Amino acid sequence: MTDTILSRTVTALFIAGSGVYLLFAYRKTGGKTFVFHGLFSLVLAAQGISFLFYYPFNRFGFLACMLSITAIYGAFMLARFFGSERQREAVIFVHAALLFFLTVWKLLCFHDIPFEARLPLNVCNILVLFIFARYFFKSRILDNYIVCFGIIAGIIYFIIGAWFDDTSATGSFGHGFFYYRMIESAVLHNSFLSYCVYAIATRYIVVDVKKAMANMIWIVPYFFLFSFINQIWKTDYFFTGVYGVTPPFLVDIYYSMPFRFTVSLNGFPFDMNPLHGAFIICSAAVVLFVFSSIISVIQRRLP
Repeated sequence: MTDTILSRTVTALFIAGSGVYLLFAYRKTGGKTFVFHGLFSLVLAAQGISFLFYYPFNRFGFLACMLSITAIYGAFMLARFFGSERQREAVIFVHAALLFFLTVWKLLCFHDIPFEARLPLNVCNILVLFIFARYFFKSRILDNYIVCFGIIAGIIYFIIGAWFDDTSATGSFGHGFFYYRMIESAVLHNSFLSYCVYAIATRYIVVDVKKAMANMIWIVPYFFLFSFINQIWKTDYFFTGVYGVTPPFLVDIYYSMPFRFTVSLNGFPFDMNPLHGAFIICSAAVVLFVFSSIISVIQRRLP
């Protein structure tokens, strides 16, 4: 009953918001590019309607598609209407504050997860900390990490979207979309898409392949550090462990790699897997190179 009320309420809000946006866009542009803004108004309405069909939520389902489409299209609309330096800082701050709030909310309130597993040390929450810090301290190297991994995080989350609202799927925890852990994850990952698209479109972040690859300087020691910490805490930071909630295919890769061995450090047995480590590190390097190259080309062609 509560889920039904929530879904209908959110639907009504999005449909009302689509009408308000259309009126705003019409007054702002004097009717020019009406089709462009009219389509976004329809996207907002469709996003609202998608909440009526949130269960069962299957891979590439209506809600998953609309969440990603709305985040991406919405970022372009923000870039179109809020592109001045002052407006840009405000939009970026709102994104950073929302992402930071979600991270703190998870840390303090998700008591069904062990505290050490809630620390903001995984790939996505490290990204949030960088985005928040980037608002105050500029770093071209971290800029490129944020954009590349922010987009890939949003894309991967879209692909495995069935895991957060299909109650028969692994990782759904037997709940639908309006479960607090599912909402946090959906908002977090789609906010990455919105933030990155807006930052690229407004050139708030200028992507450079060499600076993107410079992130490997800290990724490599970070990986090896958490290879040990994950075994102690039974966590899965940076996909380096197999004791936490690790995606099954990564567990299979870990155990299928040859040359695994165990060393004893201060009486604690640590499992070592050099080839698995090389696989994860090379995968991170490929993501940075491919995405920074593609984004750099696109950004140079933007008006």
